[in-house]
Amino acid sequence: MAPGAKVQASRLSPVVTEAMIRKLFEFIGPLDNLVLIPSPLGAGYEAIIEFHDKEAAFTATHLSGTLFGGRPLAVTQMDVTIPVLPTGTNTAARPFTNLTMQQQQAQQAVTGAPPGSLPQGVSVMRMGATIHHPQFNGMGMGMGMGMPNQFQPMYGSPHMTLYNPTMTATQYTQQRPSDQPIDLDKVDTKTVYVGNLPLTVTKEQLEEVFHDCGRITRVNIAGKPTHPTRFAFMDFETVEGAKKALSSTDKVIGDRALRVNLPRHGGPMPFMLQQAQMMQAPPQAVPVPAMDATRTRYKNILIGLVNRGGDPSLLKKLEELDAGGPLPDLSDIAGFSPDIAALSNDGSPSKSEAGPPPTAATHSTPPHFASMGLTKTYKDGSTPTVAIIGAGFSGMCAAIRLQTQLNLQTFDVFELEPDLGGTWWANTYPGAACDVACINYQFSFEPNYDWSHRFAPQAEILAYMRRVAKKYNLYDRIRFRTEITHVEWHQDRQKWVLDYVNLATGEKGAMEADIVLSGVGGLRIPQIPKQFETFEGPKWHTAQWNHSFDITNKRIAVIGSGASAIQVVPAIVDKVKSLELYQRSPTYIIPRRNGAYNRLWRFMFRYIPFFHFMYFKLNYWSSEFTINIFSNKFIHRIPRLAASFMSWLHRTRQIRDKTLRKTMTPNYEMGCRRIVVSSDFYPAVAKKNVQVHTQAITSIKGNTLMLADGSVREVDALVLATGFNVHDIVAPKFLIGKNGVDVRTKWGNNPRTYYGLTCAETPNLFFMLGPNTGLGHNSILFMIEAQVEYAIKTLSHMMANNLSSIEVKPSACDDFITELDEKMKQKVWSSSCKSWYQNEDGRVVALWWGSCSQYSRRLSKFNTEHFVSTRRI
Repeated sequence: MAPGAKVQASRLSPVVTEAMIRKLFEFIGPLDNLVLIPSPLGAGYEAIIEFHDKEAAFTATHLSGTLFGGRPLAVTQMDVTIPVLPTGTNTAARPFTNLTMQQQQAQQAVTGAPPGSLPQGVSVMRMGATIHHPQFNGMGMGMGMGMPNQFQPMYGSPHMTLYNPTMTATQYTQQRPSDQPIDLDKVDTKTVYVGNLPLTVTKEQLEEVFHDCGRITRVNIAGKPTHPTRFAFMDFETVEGAKKALSSTDKVIGDRALRVNLPRHGGPMPFMLQQAQMMQAPPQAVPVPAMDATRTRYKNILIGLVNRGGDPSLLKKLEELDAGGPLPDLSDIAGFSPDIAALSNDGSPSKSEAGPPPTAATHSTPPHFASMGLTKTYKDGSTPTVAIIGAGFSGMCAAIRLQTQLNLQTFDVFELEPDLGGTWWANTYPGAACDVACINYQFSFEPNYDWSHRFAPQAEILAYMRRVAKKYNLYDRIRFRTEITHVEWHQDRQKWVLDYVNLATGEKGAMEADIVLSGVGGLRIPQIPKQFETFEGPKWHTAQWNHSFDITNKRIAVIGSGASAIQVVPAIVDKVKSLELYQRSPTYIIPRRNGAYNRLWRFMFRYIPFFHFMYFKLNYWSSEFTINIFSNKFIHRIPRLAASFMSWLHRTRQIRDKTLRKTMTPNYEMGCRRIVVSSDFYPAVAKKNVQVHTQAITSIKGNTLMLADGSVREVDALVLATGFNVHDIVAPKFLIGKNGVDVRTKWGNNPRTYYGLTCAETPNLFFMLGPNTGLGHNSILFMIEAQVEYAIKTLSHMMANNLSSIEVKPSACDDFITELDEKMKQKVWSSSCKSWYQNEDGRVVALWWGSCSQYSRRLSKFNTEHFVSTRRI
């Protein structure tokens, strides 16, 4: 390693990994070594990167200010000089501990300094090494486990203080303010600058976050209306309060780590603007930095890339930059969107940003870095306006990924109900739970380590969704109790116009949007047969459970024997006087092994990522394998026979009465209808207060049901477990596409889409969980995430190519439908048994023909040949 070929990267987000950092810096030049350690300033990391040559290290320093993992990097060159800190400098150092010889040797290997030359308490270590500290004595949580340092932040270990060996006493004053520690002894102002604020930040939030610093006398929030972040200036009552704020390193609002600095003008704020004025333009009291520093940073990066033999086009970009041309787009070179202009050289908001870029939300392990390579704005800096319909899993996923992958804040979410959650908000019937293992029924980027059981109950899933929504500030972006009544494409303006009505106030309005993402799904419109309208007693659908009616000691009739009935019956059978189950045809049921996750399981999920990863993979691939059950190929009949035998054995063991067992035995091929998991349904229907009817209900008079065999049954209440109108996935009553095409009328009961995502004559519109994207074997969230990722890629493609609209070709839809129908002929879903998978003509329109992995691979790349586009004017 050449002298001076070492750099320190600080302010690294907790979401980054060693592999991500290596990928970033290896683009600058070959690396000899990379060390990642916990940051002494709180959440996050610092890294020491050793390049093979010092020219690459010098070039790497110009990555300072680059947005990486949601935070602006600070990159400085290093040597082995050990600094003496100036008196009064705020170092945020932690209490020192005595170093062992092993630690000193580790420091020598990383820094090049001889053992004992680092100040006491300064510690660095290589990735994978075990942390030794008196508090843990080399053990993990007292369990006798060595604790790798990549797990250390999870255990709340003492922070390790790291010196930058290049920072001498004189160099501290030469650094730009955003990188250097602030000399608190010289601070004489009561005003501080606070950056990286959420779009919806309020004065009250800021006062609450900084209340421990002292009384705040004034808060001014500012920012451009088109920019996704805000910044603020705060006046404290005393200088000491401002010093406390400047020395704080842990201030967070939502998922954003706040940047606290001295104001550029150095004194109290000479202005007080109204909120409306401030949102129109940045305050004039804040000098706008020149673009020279940013241009220099771009230039130095280009020079470094040219020196290492990069693409010849780099020379042209360099010449254009020298000639005063626009800043080049490096995303096609570096493989990521650098956002280099996010900060000026002195750490103040740049002119183009009016505040630092938004901080990406924290991701789970493994961190998702799909935003690399995505174009996040049009060349003029604008972003498309997006309307999201629905706030269930689909709408939430779309809203979160727009923020974390595109940094896009110009979106609104419309939700019909008073809260988010979709089907998990609506379905509150007794026993409601997920029939997919919850390890798979969660966002891949936001795992929950605290599920109580393998199959989570409804309340737990809804709580998870609410927790995620709060983390990503979604509640501030959702218009609840708002119904979309009409959506129409305006070709002349290249926009969608959405008419809506607030169901709480009756207020009507309209919104223009460049993009529409429909996340309504199919389990939203209860299917209620008209014959039950004449029943005079209490009646309700399972998705509209009447919690005000006490079912205790009542005669209850449950209509239907599908998934919801199989959960409801065991939950209420011991409360009611009698329960009558009206079954058109029985369902294949297999055992539901719903083990509880005790504290040890949850501990391993949270603190042993490899265990959590392998458990997830085990559940995922075991579910993926079951897709073979639904194939008509001869070799796949074996797993279907095995599953049928499992269901038969389960039924035989739990129902002793032969007549009842025969009644509950399906007479169609397994897999034709949805297979349900339950271990308590058969014991419930075998109880003495339960009677199963297979005769159809011919008429209803008052509270009396007349059956086809002539018998008469009087009940106190009806529970309709009759399913949903799953084929109606178009949320607005009127969806008018290009050339006035009414999508509902054109589709009828036979939708023709492109991978269930979009269809011809509906530019810039995407369906989440559209036709032929349902599953019969695995978690639907895998499909949702694949669809959202594809929509994100499409938006990025539009911005990169300055497109106002993009529309799938009819031929691409036709090719997809032709292949789909051919594949469906090989599946048991197309057999003669009727199910909600099929339309009235027997064509399967609800399910995807293959596995989740096959669907994800099909959508892994955006195929421009399948679309036509229109350029922006």
